[in-house]
Amino acid sequence: MKRVYYLLPVLLLSLAIAMAYRFAFGPNVVVKGGVTYLYIPTGASFKQLAELLYPHLRNPKSFEKIAGLKNYASHIRSGRYEIADGMSNVELIDELRAGRQSPVRLVFNRAETLKGLFACTARQIEPDEQALSQAFWNPKFLAEHRLDSETVKQILIPDTYFVYWNVSATAFRDRMLLEYQKFWNAERRAQARAENLTPLQVSTLASIVEAETNDTDEMPMVAGVYLNRLRKNWKLQSDPTVIYAFKLRHGFDTLIRRVLYADLEIDSPYNTYKYAGLPPAPIGIPDKQALAAVLHAKKHDYYFMLSDPYEGGRFHFTKTFAAHKRNRVRCDEWVKKQGIKR
Repeated sequence: MKRVYYLLPVLLLSLAIAMAYRFAFGPNVVVKGGVTYLYIPTGASFKQLAELLYPHLRNPKSFEKIAGLKNYASHIRSGRYEIADGMSNVELIDELRAGRQSPVRLVFNRAETLKGLFACTARQIEPDEQALSQAFWNPKFLAEHRLDSETVKQILIPDTYFVYWNVSATAFRDRMLLEYQKFWNAERRAQARAENLTPLQVSTLASIVEAETNDTDEMPMVAGVYLNRLRKNWKLQSDPTVIYAFKLRHGFDTLIRRVLYADLEIDSPYNTYKYAGLPPAPIGIPDKQALAAVLHAKKHDYYFMLSDPYEGGRFHFTKTFAAHKRNRVRCDEWVKKQGIKR
């Protein structure tokens, strides 16, 4: 009996050690599919974290105990974390406490407005649309980089970027500025100068080219037409610029399938039927393919172009206004047949 009496504390201690080890190092994370992501907001409390995490834990109480021992509640770090099925409490807490985030693959495509781009971006990172707007339209930032609320569009180049989910709005803005500066290296700046264009003007023309066509093969041809007209100091007479001028007045939700003759009289610096040269800022946020189309525009002697609805919207390029006028008649006939009023 004495022997059993002495062994009992040893057995209890061994059991406690085994249980503590299982609590700390045994598998506690349950994830269907093997992997998921935990998004911890900036400034989150332990209670908020628990609400996000507990659905993925076999034993939430064991997590609380180990978190308490490691004083994790005082070291919560925001971000996007990859958690895997079978992780132990120690593995999980060490990853979260160290801030070992999994980056977000941030993708944004060409957009017509900054507001639209901010809305798209806000769905992928923590800062909301308002925070992004305030960062990019910050007066001090704009003045420092000689930008305004419209020309700031040029620093946003659609692409795929890897960023941390909890990146601040200002840090994201500064990252986009850095990417813009990297894009405009010495070689590209020389290419722009060869066409007598600044980076802003390249972005502006690229936005027009992109609004004209989705066909990347046609983009250099379209860019060539506009560059020919610029060299002659002719008005660009681009329908997308008129549409942009119209939407500035009436809202960007307006659907426009047809430009009316009355629209050509809109008094706006963006109306290239009324004013020669390029508009003061991009009419959209062009992607790298459109920018490349301007920097590597096709050399030709066409000065006119018209999208042919009978050929899926592909362009007819012409050298003379007379030929262009004949194409216009054909296009107008199609529009009438379709009954398109606006």
